[in-house]
Amino acid sequence: MQEYEDAHIFFSRARRLGYKNIEMDYEHGQALYALKKLKIALGAFSRSIKKGFKPDQSKLYIAQILEELKLDDKAYKFYDSASRGENDDIAQAAGFKKATMLQQKAVGLQNPKNVILNKVLPKLEQALDRKGDSPLSKAIALEIFKIKNKYGLGPKKLRNGNVVPARDWDLYLAQRFGYDSNVVLEADEVNIESSNKDSMTSFTDINARYRFIQNDLWVFQPEMSVTTERFFERENSEVYTNDNLILNPSLTTKFEHLMGGKPATTSLETAYVYRQQDFNAEKSVDYYFNQTSITLGERVNLLSMGPTQAKVGVEIVRGATDALDTLDRTTYTLSLDQIINLSKGAFLLLLNQNRFNGYKTAETNDTNSYLFRTDYVVPDAIWAWDLNLTAAITITDTKEQSEERGTELLYAPGVFFTKRFKEWRVKLLYNFNSNNSKDKDTFDYTQHIVSGELRYNF
Repeated sequence: MQEYEDAHIFFSRARRLGYKNIEMDYEHGQALYALKKLKIALGAFSRSIKKGFKPDQSKLYIAQILEELKLDDKAYKFYDSASRGENDDIAQAAGFKKATMLQQKAVGLQNPKNVILNKVLPKLEQALDRKGDSPLSKAIALEIFKIKNKYGLGPKKLRNGNVVPARDWDLYLAQRFGYDSNVVLEADEVNIESSNKDSMTSFTDINARYRFIQNDLWVFQPEMSVTTERFFERENSEVYTNDNLILNPSLTTKFEHLMGGKPATTSLETAYVYRQQDFNAEKSVDYYFNQTSITLGERVNLLSMGPTQAKVGVEIVRGATDALDTLDRTTYTLSLDQIINLSKGAFLLLLNQNRFNGYKTAETNDTNSYLFRTDYVVPDAIWAWDLNLTAAITITDTKEQSEERGTELLYAPGVFFTKRFKEWRVKLLYNFNSNNSKDKDTFDYTQHIVSGELRYNF
């Protein structure tokens, strides 16, 4: 405190001697504020405003002083003025305080909900929009969440306590451009061969879904996804034969219940995939195959570290024509994932997925594959970008082809950065794939994929 007292004496003497400096009144006001000489500090900050030095910051100080002096009406006017200033940080802080003062007044009213809904929340949302990636924005967002829950304005909760998004529908459009160092030939799920050709790629995704809620116990969610992928290398047929268009309607039914006194969800997903592909290398896509899948899952919260989910399913694939009957297969799936919550919103996702592929006519293509993957997700890790580090290994038992291919190991680390701007989301991705096979010429390959995606949520 002695340093503030010394600063006060210095600035007072300098002012008496007629010393003029544009910064002096603002710095003097800060020292006076620290010393709780509030009324004298008001004069210093007022002079700083007249000089045009840090006017927004000075208005915020004046508002805080007036509030401490119980002059709320005058304080509100200065908070309001500072919230309209050019400095985003100051404007956000002033807007937050302005909303807080209104909220405190509303508590004593007979019908506070009306004021909260029509005045407080809009001002909090304005403050949040002023600078959505600031440290203060998290506190504002939390306050908005608390108010909505208190007054029944927040997201709807189901009978078991799980939160349902406020909006019943979701619709987004995503566009991704990337570079693939080694386009692989996906004739089917098993026979993934290396082309040793690179290409730029384009991937477009349109997704829509709607939620129907029955008795706060059942959730029915129809969804439709349309994706198209195109390779810019148009001279090499081994590359552009992978051009595809996929229609993917699905319906997920959820039963929300309790297990061990904690929220749990039983889900049944039925999905259909209609895939067109340029399998004839004619630079146009044709009906290639369809896939029907049924997946039963259970998500529980029995462990303190985070939710656990198990799924079992079956996929039935049928080629478009008799000539494509080598694609016909039935795959049984079993997966287990565990989320481990860490500090500051970060978490680990541990996933094990097992697939048992049985082909109807091409029995030599039967395989069993075992995927082990870890995701490390950190919100706001670097410059407000979310970070996702992945590491995965897939072990494939090639069964009848084991003499030629052996047991294959696919290593797939990756890194993703994601940033949100209101309705927009930007994603930067890097994936590395290295498949180790006994058949070095056909199935042994490495691949680098770099891409950027822009997504708009309607």
